[in-house]
Amino acid sequence: MNETFFQEKHCSKVRTSVGELQLPLEYHDAEAMASLFPVPVAGLAPLLPAVDWQPLLIRPQIALLGIAFLEFKKTSIGAYNLAAIFIPCLWKPSRNLPLLPFYFPDWFSNLSAFIYQMPTTMEFAARACSEIWGSPLFLADIDFEDYDFYRVGRLACKGQSIVRISLQKPALQRFQRRKYPLLNRKNEWGLKARASTQGLMGAVKTPTSIEIQFGNHPLGKQLEALRPGPAFRSYYYPKLQGMLDWPSRAYPIVPVEGA
Repeated sequence: MNETFFQEKHCSKVRTSVGELQLPLEYHDAEAMASLFPVPVAGLAPLLPAVDWQPLLIRPQIALLGIAFLEFKKTSIGAYNLAAIFIPCLWKPSRNLPLLPFYFPDWFSNLSAFIYQMPTTMEFAARACSEIWGSPLFLADIDFEDYDFYRVGRLACKGQSIVRISLQKPALQRFQRRKYPLLNRKNEWGLKARASTQGLMGAVKTPTSIEIQFGNHPLGKQLEALRPGPAFRSYYYPKLQGMLDWPSRAYPIVPVEGA
């Protein structure tokens, strides 16, 4: 790991209803897995909060649904687990060209991952992050099983299963530094913040290396009804560090017609 990573920041403090915390949030030791599934645009578009945002296409009328599991073993606010259900999207694209933003994300400043739901195991994180970024967090049960060649993430709430993903660990993992633009809705605004990360990452391109099962919880049924296809891409992060700072941009929300 780059030892200067956490020195490249400007610290500030913010008060929330659950106490004070320092930004950026620091994630010193984490393990994560994320998968992207092809989904018809007709099902995803209504989940976005504004007509100005369009799902990132991988082919005509097919976009992506992302599901991530993160185990935060050591952070500036304590250890907790988190899951993210997100939609890669573009803000006011002049042309929505399939795949180009996926392979060349640095070319598209209007690219974000819209956070549709973000369950967590820590009440402090759920409330504080909701107040600062508008993150749609709720308390849930998130646990992991680790084996030699694969890792399992399970998400449930109040005894009802939402989703379970089993991911085969890729043999090749490389050190990378990345920035992920995250988009949340807070009242009548879309707030964009960047998560800076460094660590080992391996990509999984074989759909058979990922298994997904949806449960009987209403959110699980909603996700299953989107009819996700075999995984388009998956990623495994055996060792990850990160920082999440204040929102850097705010977009006024124009509601989706009929919403």
